[in-house]
Amino acid sequence: MRICYLGPGGSWTHQASLDLFGPDQLIGLESASLFASFANDDIELACVPVTISVVGVTPYLDPVLSLPSVVVIAEYPKMLGYSLLAP
Repeated sequence: MRICYLGPGGSWTHQASLDLFGPDQLIGLESASLFASFANDDIELACVPVTISVVGVTPYLDPVLSLPSVVVIAEYPKMLGYSLLAP
């Protein structure tokens, strides 16, 4: 099973995907490639943030809902932490 997540390795979506699905067969993609791959049935599952604590609804909610035959299977509230660091 191919599982894609939005963003690069180490992103919050990658971390949520690791928690939900484990490290096997995870593929990080940018948004256009992820949505096209899902629409073409090239991938079985996609992990995309639709809301975040900093800005609320992300720009990915509408593209997710407009995908053909999309089924939301889980909402995963990932606790985020931020640090302001200086030398």
